[in-house]
Amino acid sequence: MELPTPQLRVERWPDSVIDHLGFGPRSPYADLWLGILGPSTVCAWRLLSSRLERAGNGFDVDLVEMARLLGLGTGVGRNSPMWRTLERATRFEIAQWRADKTVLAVRLRIPPLPRRHVLRLPLVAQQAHEAWLTASNRRPGQNPGPVTGGATKRSVA
Repeated sequence: MELPTPQLRVERWPDSVIDHLGFGPRSPYADLWLGILGPSTVCAWRLLSSRLERAGNGFDVDLVEMARLLGLGTGVGRNSPMWRTLERATRFEIAQWRADKTVLAVRLRIPPLPRRHVLRLPLVAQQAHEAWLTASNRRPGQNPGPVTGGATKRSVA
């Protein structure tokens, strides 16, 4: 199955909790998601969410161009690396399909890793995760203050 068109509309996926607790696309914390989402999905999310921050309400993207930019070839069919990258983003809820897969809603912030994923990480990444949550005060039920989109000076590993 091919995508309905090689053009895809990308829009914001607002979520008051994730927007408050999450980490922006330039945050090194997003690197902790690499082992869970895979590099192409993390890179695609960073590319789309960064562009959404600048574009406001949304934009159209040429999927063949995006696939080439991410090093995924030129295919956009159901079994292509580009399709699998987008599907993985939706499976882990950093993006969501809308309108018969012609619109992709993307989160501007990536949430803190769920505990079940943290436990799958190498020890050094688990320690980095704990340090990030402690330093940023991002714990459910606590008020972490405003979240900025930029990176911080703290190292992930």
